[in-house]
Amino acid sequence: MIRRYVSFIISRPKTVIAIVAMVSVFLGFSISKVKMLLDVDDQLPPDNAYVKVSKRVEKLFGGKFITVVGFYPEKGTIYTPEILGKVKRVTEALEKVPGVKPGSVISLMSPRVKDIVSTEETIEITPLATTVPTNDVEMAAFRKHVEHSRAITSLLVPDDGRATVVIADFDNFEKAGGAKKFYPYLERILDQERVPGLDIVTAGSPSVLYWLTQYTKRMAGLFVLALIVIAILLYSAFRSLQGMFLPLVTALLGVIWALGLMGLVKAPLDPWNAMT
Repeated sequence: MIRRYVSFIISRPKTVIAIVAMVSVFLGFSISKVKMLLDVDDQLPPDNAYVKVSKRVEKLFGGKFITVVGFYPEKGTIYTPEILGKVKRVTEALEKVPGVKPGSVISLMSPRVKDIVSTEETIEITPLATTVPTNDVEMAAFRKHVEHSRAITSLLVPDDGRATVVIADFDNFEKAGGAKKFYPYLERILDQERVPGLDIVTAGSPSVLYWLTQYTKRMAGLFVLALIVIAILLYSAFRSLQGMFLPLVTALLGVIWALGLMGLVKAPLDPWNAMT
């Protein structure tokens, strides 16, 4: 059977080449229908018990696009007017971002973080900080309030005071521009606050999605680079242009046909199968 197949191909080279070319052109146009999935939820099995619980928690409490901004001084603690001032400005900037869930932005400088003091007769609830402490006395008093309210502030600062965070969540992440626009916007805010001796970094789904997008874009360049390297190796092995081009054409046709078929059947690409 293989002999008959090979004989058929060899006996009609022009017809076979024409058919392959037409199919390749048709499938090549179908590549434009291929979509790239970057949402992590779309890459998880929807029937998995853990995925179902996660989606239910997100629906009730949010948190899918939580963004965390961390402040890490190389020396000392975050209890300085300079660092707390930066925390306050970043907190206020995030509260103004469209799509941010009202009341979700919290930090040591957020008015929503309360200091709760109870006595035998009353319970006093006041903001942990209304202004940035400016001297040693005010800073000592502020730190005392932070340590007193560990049930709340432990989420924002460790016991040694070597780091702190600003946390924000979204009720409509697309209003913020999605990961493509929000992450660069956040970085512009943070660049204004970055100084030597203080690391300011971000974490959360928006950061992950943004970098997944960037790395996915780089695949095109890496693909071309891989072709060049393979071409050099083939030429070194066969010492002829024919020996170099024929395997490359076969590989390229395989890529075109695979992506074209994915477009026809509406099978999406994701960062994992895109590498393949």
